[in-house]
Amino acid sequence: MRPSCGNSAQRMRECGFTLMELMIVIIILGILVGIVVAVFLNVQKKAANTAAMANIRMGSKAIENAYFKILSGPQNYLTAAYRNSYRDMAPPGTLAP
Repeated sequence: MRPSCGNSAQRMRECGFTLMELMIVIIILGILVGIVVAVFLNVQKKAANTAAMANIRMGSKAIENAYFKILSGPQNYLTAAYRNSYRDMAPPGTLAP
């Protein structure tokens, strides 16, 4: 049984935590830190995956926009002028280049 802690200096030295109590507290803190670190690493992995998926979606949209812009955009002025000039010069019944 522990002595009751009073005001004398000798009693104050005898009142405190035992080594076993301190070890239990350190073990519990270690377990909690391990859980927190594991959760934090999972959150980082999920954030990296989300960022990668967002980059892939943005790249996909950029390629899609460029593709549709090329298909639906106005023709090159020189190409259209070239076709129109030779269309007038082609003999009847033939296809112009």
